[in-house]
Amino acid sequence: NLQLEELERKAEKLQDSARSRILKPFGHDLFAGTQANPLMINSPVPTEYRIGPGDLIEVQLFGQRNASYTLEISREGIIRFPEIGPINVFEGGSSFVDLKNLLNQIITDQLGAGVQSSINLGAFRTINIFLLGEVEKQGVLKVNSMASVVDAILGSSGIKDSGSLRQIQLNRSGKLIAKIDLYDLLLHGDSSSVQSIESGDVIFVPVLNKQVSVDGAVRRPAKYELLGDENLADVIKLAGGLDIRA
Repeated sequence: NLQLEELERKAEKLQDSARSRILKPFGHDLFAGTQANPLMINSPVPTEYRIGPGDLIEVQLFGQRNASYTLEISREGIIRFPEIGPINVFEGGSSFVDLKNLLNQIITDQLGAGVQSSINLGAFRTINIFLLGEVEKQGVLKVNSMASVVDAILGSSGIKDSGSLRQIQLNRSGKLIAKIDLYDLLLHGDSSSVQSIESGDVIFVPVLNKQVSVDGAVRRPAKYELLGDENLADVIKLAGGLDIRA
C-alpha cells in the first residue's frame, strides 16, 4: 500500500508538470491583464497627423503682441481667430504641419512681421471605430484620434486565443486598407505596419488559420501562427532558435 501511494504521488507530480507545460499561443500575453485607455494617448504629434473637427489648436503670440488662444476646429473645418476672423484650416492641406504653416503666414500678413507665433496641438478629438471578429469585446469603440490599431485592440481587452495576430484587417469605407502582422512588432520591434486609424474604420480580427506547436529545446516554446509558406527552419526561428541542449 505504501508503494502504491508513492507511485500515485509521483503520477500526480508528472500530471501537474504536464499541465504546467501546456503551450500557450505566442503573443497573446501582450494583452493579458491589461486594458489600455484608447482615449489617453501621450505621444508627440507626428508630422503626418491629419487634423479634424474637435481638435484644439493652441496659439501663443509674442514679440510686438503677447496673447494666448485655444481654438477649436468646428464641424465645418473653421477656427475663429480673434482680430483675424474665421480661417479654413484645410486651405493649405489636411496635416497639422500644413495648418501650422498656414496660420504662421496669416498671422504675419494680418498682424505684422513683428508678431511671432508658437502653434501646438492641444486636446485631440475622439473618434468612433468598429472592432469586430475574434476580440474579447466587439462593437463600437471610442478612441483618441492619435490611436493606432494596437491601441484599439488593447482597449478592447485583447484578442482571443482563436484570433489571428498576423492577418488583422483594417477596413475603411468598405475597402481593405492594410493587413497587420503583429509578429513584426513582437519579434522584431518593427512598428511600421501598425496603422493609425480614422473615424468609421473597421478593425476585423479573423480566426487564425494555421498554427504549429514548438516545444523542447528551443528558447521560446509556444504555439505559433503560420501564414502558410513557412518551412521548418522558419518555425524554429519563430521559437527563438535552438538552445544549447538541442
